[in-house]
Amino acid sequence: MGCASFGYQYGAGFTALAVGTAATTVIAELTSPGTNEIRVQRVSISGLEATANAANHVQLIKESTNSTGGTKTAATAVPFSTFTNGIATPPATAVFNGYTVTPAAGTLVGVIACGVQEFGLAIPTLTVGIPLVWDFTSQVQVPTLNSVTEALALTLNSATPANAPALDIYVWWVEVPLFS
Repeated sequence: MGCASFGYQYGAGFTALAVGTAATTVIAELTSPGTNEIRVQRVSISGLEATANAANHVQLIKESTNSTGGTKTAATAVPFSTFTNGIATPPATAVFNGYTVTPAAGTLVGVIACGVQEFGLAIPTLTVGIPLVWDFTSQVQVPTLNSVTEALALTLNSATPANAPALDIYVWWVEVPLFS
């Protein structure tokens, strides 16, 4: 199996994802293909507000079913290495979607992490805003997706953003084949 016994690492992200002022459910979601175990390593969110700084409660949630509807765009999944132990890295199977029109959220399993994110105001000579980062790389067990119905998503805790934020969001994950 070579490298497959420990997996391949990928990353995907959005720059200035326009979630609008109706993003009351999922704003981004990593979905599982069901063929690989998806082990989430790191998630980051930051952004800028259109007219004023705003503090937003951000949640990293696990869903037992994927979100439906809305308008989404899939980010390009990029392998961290083209070759590992002489084996070409296969294309990623997980998909990271960003929503510009809010979907119907999937079935909530629970909140994995939460925090307050200050989305800064873009000023011509200064940009304010510090990323909110969840780093699971030192954890014994990381958030994992094992079936085609599971997803890991970011929400703004069912709140409506006041000033149409443009969000920078990324996720890193490792894919390990599931064996039946």
